[in-house]
Amino acid sequence: MPLRDGIHLTNFVHLFLRRTIHHDTSMSRPQRNDPCPCGSGKKYKACCMGVDRDIDRTLRVVGGMLSHGEAPWNPAARAADAWEADVVPLAGGFRDEPDAAPAVVMVGAAGFILRADVLGNRPTDVQGRARAVAEAVLAAGRQVGVLPPTLHVRDEPLAGALGPELEPRGIAVVAAPMAELDDAIQSSIEHLMDDRALAFMRTLGSWRETETSPAELAAFHAAAAAFYRTAPWKRVSSDEVLVMTTEGAGTFLAVVMGSGGMEFGLVLYSNEADLDDLYEHDHEPMAALRQMRGYALTVGFERRSRLPRPMQREVASAGWEIAGDAAYPMLYGLRLPGFRVTAEHVRLMTGGLAAVAFDVGGAELPATVREILDRMVIRVEREDEDELPWAELEEAHVIGPTGPNADPGAVLPYVWAADMNEYERLQSAELERAGRFEGWLRERGLSKAAQRRHLRNARTWCEYLAGMAVPAQAATEIDLRNYLYDWFPRKEALPKDVERVIDQSLLVFFGWLEAEEGIGYPWAAAVLHEFGRVSGERGPAPEGAYWEAEVREWRGMFFGDLDDRMMLPDRDLPGTEHGWPAMMNAEIAHLHNELQRRWLIWYDEAVRGGVTDLEELYVTLALRQRGWENTPHPQVGGRTPRQVVAAYEQEQEGTPQLSFADFG
Repeated sequence: MPLRDGIHLTNFVHLFLRRTIHHDTSMSRPQRNDPCPCGSGKKYKACCMGVDRDIDRTLRVVGGMLSHGEAPWNPAARAADAWEADVVPLAGGFRDEPDAAPAVVMVGAAGFILRADVLGNRPTDVQGRARAVAEAVLAAGRQVGVLPPTLHVRDEPLAGALGPELEPRGIAVVAAPMAELDDAIQSSIEHLMDDRALAFMRTLGSWRETETSPAELAAFHAAAAAFYRTAPWKRVSSDEVLVMTTEGAGTFLAVVMGSGGMEFGLVLYSNEADLDDLYEHDHEPMAALRQMRGYALTVGFERRSRLPRPMQREVASAGWEIAGDAAYPMLYGLRLPGFRVTAEHVRLMTGGLAAVAFDVGGAELPATVREILDRMVIRVEREDEDELPWAELEEAHVIGPTGPNADPGAVLPYVWAADMNEYERLQSAELERAGRFEGWLRERGLSKAAQRRHLRNARTWCEYLAGMAVPAQAATEIDLRNYLYDWFPRKEALPKDVERVIDQSLLVFFGWLEAEEGIGYPWAAAVLHEFGRVSGERGPAPEGAYWEAEVREWRGMFFGDLDDRMMLPDRDLPGTEHGWPAMMNAEIAHLHNELQRRWLIWYDEAVRGGVTDLEELYVTLALRQRGWENTPHPQVGGRTPRQVVAAYEQEQEGTPQLSFADFG
């Protein structure tokens, strides 16, 4: 979140953390070519010099140090209604203390970090977290000169443990979202880690720190042992995705590791788009990590010697079930909300391991594990690859433009236009429309980045429409579906931050189009919402030419869905042998393009007339199509479309004919 003349809140965190870790309390600044004091091994100019300059500029913006030496953020903190605080584990450790399990404690208020301390050993229970947060808040209070009336913390257990300590001091402790502090924590951890991937990973130094009961930890290890003994990787490839449905926790995609014979375990993804991104960025893992929308939990198996020493002692002392010498389970998280592995994550993975062992491996589960599985109501199923990803349409609705300036028939003259100037004028008109949208965006006070993203997506859409010879006042739902699911993912190459907000940008643009240009798309919001749910920001369409097998398979599914929605004309053509051909000459291509656009116009006319049942709608539209196919057409010398296609079939006699089915 940008603060103070555009300088990000986390710049302050970087400064505090560097000085805390390296005990650098001086305000002297290294020279450009000196080693950076953050310990990265880089020169200062190539590492933290820019951050420090941002901090200096921000201090100047807020007035610098006050006359009595007070920090410039103290007045803002004293006026704040609430402070925020949390303690977060750090992945890795210190080189000179291999057994250390560090954590960072932060206190923030009014957009500033008031306190940031690094602990050599993280708390292992909620009371320990409460003590660490209380000490940091009280220390920050001594620096600022006042304690906050309200303190926001991560979760209810922490709020309950902190209450007895802080409420007598007049501080109400409340579990609440902490967006600013979360942003600062994530950015600061990234800055601290030599291996940036560790900034997104949440690891455990001990099982105690998950704050899970001994009985639940025993059940987790029993489920892990059952999973390992069943060896589900012999039945399920790591390329196959399982769907894990839970009651209460939602639906996860599950991947069984081990078919490659190297890593064994189970990964749960809370958002299906994240798994797609990881496959897409298999050579750029940081790109996938940075744009994760949900989180991932992983159980891997290690030898005992690879476990942290506290964890080794816990397993030995408790006598938890272990399936073999190399089968000690370890639990990791990526992008976990709250930055730590919790008891809820342990319970979720217990159910996941048990469900895969039972549903895929056919394992006999201990009664305690079976009880957990039954209580959580978890089941794992293989994806039905034949099922379309789109929800079935139950009733027809208007699919064309609305509003005072809508003109569905405006598309028809372009079907037969022979003058290239007509297409150039259409392109100019659509780009001028994008220009008007750009002016409107500037007036809204949005950030330059947001304006850039919205305008780029709007311009790309306008260029697509113009390229398809469809004026905006005649665009339909099928145009948007074609763009999102077929054209955009295969043909466009936009910056990732632009792609990521395509649905948001087009919603803004279409809202402007209706309010300012008098052209409404009442179906657009539902299509864009569906697009985000089905396929994330880019869509599942594979890249490549239309004749490639993977692309043909995808397009077959996509056009099958359009056919189910009754948006495509009937392929049959009575009086011909093969119907409308897949391979067309220019005349037939123009005729079929006109038929497609007229079908969409007829569609809305029928729906507005009360025909919304899909089967009844198809019969109504097919009758109108038959009439059009048998009406003399001036663009083909007064012949009917049926006669044109029949003559083409005679010309092609003896040549193998392809149908639409051959192309999906």
